[in-house]
Amino acid sequence: MRHKITRERIADIGFNHVDAYALEPGVRNIFMRNKQAIELKLDGYTGPQILKLTGMPECELSRYFKRYTTIDEQGIFWGEAALIPFSRVVPYTRKTPPEKKHSEAQGGLAGILTYTLAKYPDIASRFEEEVFRKDWHSGHGSRFEKKHLCAVFYDICRSSGVTEEEWPLNQPRGARKTIGTYIDNILKNDFARAALVTGGRVALTHSKVGTGHVPFIEDFDVYDLIEIDSYHADAFFVLNVSGDKRTKTKNVLSRIWLIAAVCRRSNAILAIKFVFSSEIRSQDLVDLICDAYTGSWEPRKSLTIPELRYTATAGMPCYSVPGLRHHTWGAVCLDNAMQHHADKVYDLALHG
Repeated sequence: MRHKITRERIADIGFNHVDAYALEPGVRNIFMRNKQAIELKLDGYTGPQILKLTGMPECELSRYFKRYTTIDEQGIFWGEAALIPFSRVVPYTRKTPPEKKHSEAQGGLAGILTYTLAKYPDIASRFEEEVFRKDWHSGHGSRFEKKHLCAVFYDICRSSGVTEEEWPLNQPRGARKTIGTYIDNILKNDFARAALVTGGRVALTHSKVGTGHVPFIEDFDVYDLIEIDSYHADAFFVLNVSGDKRTKTKNVLSRIWLIAAVCRRSNAILAIKFVFSSEIRSQDLVDLICDAYTGSWEPRKSLTIPELRYTATAGMPCYSVPGLRHHTWGAVCLDNAMQHHADKVYDLALHG
């Protein structure tokens, strides 16, 4: 029995959200109309009423509502993502074999990979073993070449029964682009194993994220866990550094870092630090942790933008709530960045 779709059921199962301002203006207008129509339907409005308010006919409303309530691979509703015009909810599946083309003809191969894998199902499992090198007793971390894997894919196709008149064996220049994208999709399905086969044990050491294992430290309340996040902007920067009255030095930079100490539960930013360098030093991490602990941030007295002012309670948490200063956290979370492994960072985090 099909359950009635209500706002409560959608909220319980979950759905995909879309930032409308990230869309192109023309696409955004259509998306906002679709979103308004679906929300009116969920509120109990009838088809004629929705047509009058949004201009969407009932047949189109039914189609978009079906897309909206389709379950995606993560087990939640497609939701707003299904309301973007020209977007697909279900990937294209080819049902007919490609027609024979003339020597210089192009196109006509949409969905040919999925068609071939469905016709010869053992190709996918055998090729996945080759990509992840399951049967290799050694060699992890050696040079990972897609060109070699393309040749392996052709051999697997031949041994699986693909004839020379079928794709990809009938392509005079091969199908490296399609097979390369297929390799990327296989690697994305298992991040840890992908790191091992492409980068070896060193890369695997730095890939202990997103493995699906439940962390043994969980955040229970605000300020229990503080994590250090890093963000960078790549561009061409020239800083004019003034010394005495007669000296001015130009410093050329290709990257600027912003590192922040963030409370995991509340996402409140406790301290930030700009690093005008291509790499972050361990001392930068030490300064950031100390700033987050002391809570010494204060708003500027004068701002360069006219008429711009801080509100009465604006600013870092330790400034807005002075009682949060010198608060001891349960743990400081660091990732595998090399500067995080410095002894001074560990000593400060554990014994500071």
